[in-house]
Amino acid sequence: MTELVANHPLEVEASTASHWVGSWRNLAMVFVYEGSHDDVGHIVTTGRVIERLAARGPVRTLGVLPADGKPPTAEVRDAFIAIGKRLGSKLDRVAFVVPGAGFRAATHRAAVNGLIMLLRPKVPVRIESDPAQALAFLVDEDLAARTALSELVRRRSRGPA
Repeated sequence: MTELVANHPLEVEASTASHWVGSWRNLAMVFVYEGSHDDVGHIVTTGRVIERLAARGPVRTLGVLPADGKPPTAEVRDAFIAIGKRLGSKLDRVAFVVPGAGFRAATHRAAVNGLIMLLRPKVPVRIESDPAQALAFLVDEDLAARTALSELVRRRSRGPA
């Protein structure tokens, strides 16, 4: 399924009750929802998207996580680390968004930071609470493109459509 965002196709790779994975230009995007903490499907699918996009050049990646999500299982953590090590050289920039300002959201951002530290990426990585900040870091296009992507992030962050 394809829709246009800022006059460029948004490719939807997977849309399930626990995750949504897609791409826009050189940006791979993954939104994880309740139930994704024990499902490696979003990790595997995101890896496939990165590999596909990398054939055209460096890839930027956006991961949007729920502020109140459960911690990932060991299997999901291991899959994340394995994909990160295998595909890290194909990445240009990475941003994670864990929305919210409370203690739980801050703890979740710290946990993501811990996983990132295990990978020791050679590319810039940001962990943000505000999707607009993540998109400003990832998207070089004009304000209209970031605004259109911000709307997509707002819609997708609510959960499966």
